[in-house]
Amino acid sequence: MIFISIGANLGNCLENITKALAFLEENGIEVIATSSVYLTAPWGFKEQPPFLNLVAQLNTHLPPHPLLKTMLEVEARLGRKREQRWGPRIIDLDLLCYYHLSFEEENLCLPHPYWHERAFVLIPWYELAPLHQVVPTASTIAHYSQTLAKDQLKEVQLFAPPLR
Repeated sequence: MIFISIGANLGNCLENITKALAFLEENGIEVIATSSVYLTAPWGFKEQPPFLNLVAQLNTHLPPHPLLKTMLEVEARLGRKREQRWGPRIIDLDLLCYYHLSFEEENLCLPHPYWHERAFVLIPWYELAPLHQVVPTASTIAHYSQTLAKDQLKEVQLFAPPLR
């Protein structure tokens, strides 16, 4: 299975996320399902507006690198500018996992290196696929969700039902 996270905290965030999903589909990437949309506190750089986040399950014939390239093109099409690491953004698409591939390269690490630290990823992913096993540990999303601290859980609030 292929999972991505999508987030936004500038402009009309829900519209930006909806457009990102549509643009993925325009590029032949099937959006199988999404989690609910969550309102979340910023991660990394804290002095910015809250985010809207979700996790989506995809199906595509594209290998990981071309998929990532398409995701970056979707971000650019929506006006994403990479000015500050973990700063405000109109849209952000992260490739969380691509089946059971595990590797680290300069421009792509699978699974995503921070997925297990981020409540805004774990909570929606748990909603969508709690029994999904993430390599190389083979632990489930449910297992990792249970490791979140209570203060992290408070930073993630249900905002809207699944978009797909």
